[in-house]
Amino acid sequence: MNFPEYLEKNKKERAVIESMLKAALEGKEKQVSWEVLNIIPDPFNGSDALSSVYRAFQAETNIPIALPVFSLMGFISAHLIKNESRVRVPGIADPFELDLWIIGLANSGSSKTLSKSLIESHIPEKPTVMNEAAGPAAFIEELKEKNRGLYFQDECAQKLKDMENISNPLSEIKKYLLLTYDGKPIVRKTKQSETIIEKPCLALLWLNTIGSFCKHLSEDSIVDGFAQRFLFVIAGIDPARTMTDFPRFNTVKINKSIGCSIEELFNIRTFDYYEITEAAIKLYDRAFKEIADSYFPGINESFYRRVMIACHKYAVVYHLILGKQCNQIDGEDMTYALKVALFHLDSLTKLLKFKNSGYKDEEESRRRILARVIELVNQAKTQGKTMNKRTIQRRVKAIKSAKEAAYYLNIAQGLCREEVA
Repeated sequence: MNFPEYLEKNKKERAVIESMLKAALEGKEKQVSWEVLNIIPDPFNGSDALSSVYRAFQAETNIPIALPVFSLMGFISAHLIKNESRVRVPGIADPFELDLWIIGLANSGSSKTLSKSLIESHIPEKPTVMNEAAGPAAFIEELKEKNRGLYFQDECAQKLKDMENISNPLSEIKKYLLLTYDGKPIVRKTKQSETIIEKPCLALLWLNTIGSFCKHLSEDSIVDGFAQRFLFVIAGIDPARTMTDFPRFNTVKINKSIGCSIEELFNIRTFDYYEITEAAIKLYDRAFKEIADSYFPGINESFYRRVMIACHKYAVVYHLILGKQCNQIDGEDMTYALKVALFHLDSLTKLLKFKNSGYKDEEESRRRILARVIELVNQAKTQGKTMNKRTIQRRVKAIKSAKEAAYYLNIAQGLCREEVA
């Protein structure tokens, strides 16, 4: 069954995908959880690790769900390359490494690294994690020691910007990463020594705030420069899960919910080679054209091709997530992989729109509005007056409706009462 036929048969799913894409094309800055829901095998009842992660973070945090979801995928990628697994693709001579290079972008205050840490804590045999390198020499030493591991980098935008600057010493790290991306030998010579890394390979999980990323990188850098090697994830806030609903994150419950399923996932047997079946590759070939023609016409060809090539890697990731014990990658695995490709392309569309229109950090904006409303409530109190939503709407220009004014006023009054108590 090809991708259009699959969507036609599953009309509800098609509606979700089309809504997601429509939202992206309209430049929506919010991301509700159903956008991520589409790439979760069985979000409400599934015992697989990805479904468990979805439910736990959805129930216990307001962390954008895409962050833990793609953190898990980054660790699965690192697990596969650590075990020297590869995937054979019909018609392509050399097998692919299963390295995913992911950049997760979220608002400030989204607990980006917490998601990664909670998931990592349940992996039985931890992948080697390569930390930030201050310069080229340190990078080579780290890579020599931790090759075939995970390269984790928080606040990556400045580093990417420095790498793109040819006069910056970090541009040499860019050269090494490009060689790593292509699996080519790295040679670094100094007066004292020569270091050779024959087959470099890394999974990358890099994080940043959306606003900072838009500020530091140009559109050319994102689409045509080094950054185009990455798979972007816009992890937007979910308006249905607000900060005020989660005064604390219950990490005890999260750990209890996700621990067993993650351990089981990472104990599944891995193979030296995974084979994509003819049915799966036909599905991929037809979807390649369908997605480009119908959803993302005019997108940079090189970027589009890289995202779609990643489907072969994601198909293996889902093969493990679904608990399959063989090495045959089938149509079901590829279907999930194609959904992830749609998510990445949607994220790129959003990112470029944010870049062109000037991104506003909604969470930071909300904090500022709330601080201003609290100030007005306290002022009214000292004057023996009562603040109302009409006055709030008139005095705070960022508040656009009476309903929004009432929302902030209720929170502010509640907080002021707590202070008095």
